[in-house]
Amino acid sequence: MKSKRFLSCLLSALFALSIVSMPSVEAFAATTQRLQGQDRYGTAIAISNAGWQTSDNVVLATGEDFPDALSAAPLAKQLNAPILLAGKTLDSILETELNRLQAKNVFIVGGEGVVSKDIQNKLEEKKLTVTRLSGNDRYETSLKIADYIADNFNAGNEIVVATGEGFPDALSIAPIAANKGMPIVLSSKDVLSDDAKSYIKDNKVAKAFVIGGTGVVSDKVMQQLPLPERVAGIDRFATNIAVLNRFAADLSFNKAYIATGNDFPDALAGSALASKTASPIILVDKALTAFMSDYINSKLPIIEEIGILGGEGAVSSSILTDNVYGNTNGNIANFGLVAAQGDWIYYNNGTLTKSKADGTGKVQLSSDIPGFINVVGDWVYYLNVISDTDMKIYKIKTDGTNRLKLSDDLTANMAVVGDWIYYMNGSDSGKLYKMRTDGTSKTKISDDFAFNINVEGDQIYYIDKPMIGQLYKINADSTGRTKLSNAPMAFVNVSDGWIYFEGAFDADGQECHLYKMKTDGSGLVKLSDDDAGYINVSGDWIYYAIGSDSGKLYKMKTDGTGRVKINDDEAMLINTSGDWLYYAIGSQKNIVKIKTDGTGKQILN
Repeated sequence: MKSKRFLSCLLSALFALSIVSMPSVEAFAATTQRLQGQDRYGTAIAISNAGWQTSDNVVLATGEDFPDALSAAPLAKQLNAPILLAGKTLDSILETELNRLQAKNVFIVGGEGVVSKDIQNKLEEKKLTVTRLSGNDRYETSLKIADYIADNFNAGNEIVVATGEGFPDALSIAPIAANKGMPIVLSSKDVLSDDAKSYIKDNKVAKAFVIGGTGVVSDKVMQQLPLPERVAGIDRFATNIAVLNRFAADLSFNKAYIATGNDFPDALAGSALASKTASPIILVDKALTAFMSDYINSKLPIIEEIGILGGEGAVSSSILTDNVYGNTNGNIANFGLVAAQGDWIYYNNGTLTKSKADGTGKVQLSSDIPGFINVVGDWVYYLNVISDTDMKIYKIKTDGTNRLKLSDDLTANMAVVGDWIYYMNGSDSGKLYKMRTDGTSKTKISDDFAFNINVEGDQIYYIDKPMIGQLYKINADSTGRTKLSNAPMAFVNVSDGWIYFEGAFDADGQECHLYKMKTDGSGLVKLSDDDAGYINVSGDWIYYAIGSDSGKLYKMKTDGTGRVKINDDEAMLINTSGDWLYYAIGSQKNIVKIKTDGTGKQILN
């Protein structure tokens, strides 16, 4: 294996770093619009304003509780109508919106216990035609809506079955069901009602999609459905992503909507708007989990518009800019010299420094020499490189206050994801450890030596020797340790479900080339005969140095096409941030900043 791989080279290069000018960074390229009102009722009206100049029809649901409203989206799609929310009375803002829309017909979903008779009377006094679709309970109401769709429109022969006990699963599928003309039929966990069975028979339903796990809709119910298919995840958010993945071919990701998964009104009203453009609704928690972040980041390159449904209390403005992963796997694999969060860049300038993307606002956060920089929330995590035998984990607030040492363990490899730090514990023979970001709950994950740590979701990837080793993965809870390859690997970079690396997979086992394979160890593909070092995958491109070409800097698309030499520098420790690359020139001991297209080269130190 021809590339330079000695850890001492990495350490000596780190001491030389001095990055003085920062890249232009975009947290995401999509334009963002927040649709919100003063409350859930106002937010529904804001969503209506965004989608309809006028509408003959309006669907009206209660804003007080979810059950009767869950099946409203397919009806709204057929009527080309917004979904508005009613409280206990017909208030003035709802009346104003009905007037703006020039509505003629109002379809109330649910009985008089949820949308009162008084509201219906006042609507009729305004000369509106009111149709109420309701049953004795939430399950009957969903069937009344399904019957109306079947009787009045060209509905298909597929349905959705979801629990009537909670709202997230039905709302995950709502815009998709609406766009595909699939009624949403609610069921209890263990009993499929006789009315539901009759609906399925009378309407010659050929297939049913069950949304959610057996904890909400049992196998007993599923077995009574025609050609059933369950779509589920471990929780409401994972189920949402499972739904979006299953129906990806039916969705357009040019526009996406984000709503809280902790309450129903915003996603309910948004489902009518999303179905107009076959757009997904992504349900989020107060903060992104790694799993959710993986999904959103995989879609950001193709999303042109993002609609945030609801106010700051529902979906924070920072949810897409606050990191879940403290840095990219590619940067961590190359010593984590640069980390971005929102409009700020945190970097090694000989000291720990931050700057705005345009170069203004430069602030030294600490005189420490930082490596493996990670930024999560309000904290910067890093290794304080005192010497090549004294590197400890520290954190400091993003404003430079509250500097804390988290551990006396010696380490040379660290990645931060959410509330956890994963690291190679040099004080315990380089074994794989984790601890919480407050320094507590220190736990050994594996007895393996762990180098080149990559974290994706709840799985950790590493090689078992310094610089060159066999590749393993293990769950963050210490289970599921799996060897992914018997061949030696180096410069491992996990990105979007693929592992990119330099490896010796040819028959003679001597020559090392650039490969990728899936994270389950399957689908091995040789991308190039290049002897590739310091691999860093960013978006659709792989940036790397070719050892057999004196370490010159190249890029290639992740499908193996478009190979281009960026310049003739001997590039080491390749980091990426936005449209810029940072690397050390090995022979000159300079640090360089250059655009990914090879222009704008600057010697920084």
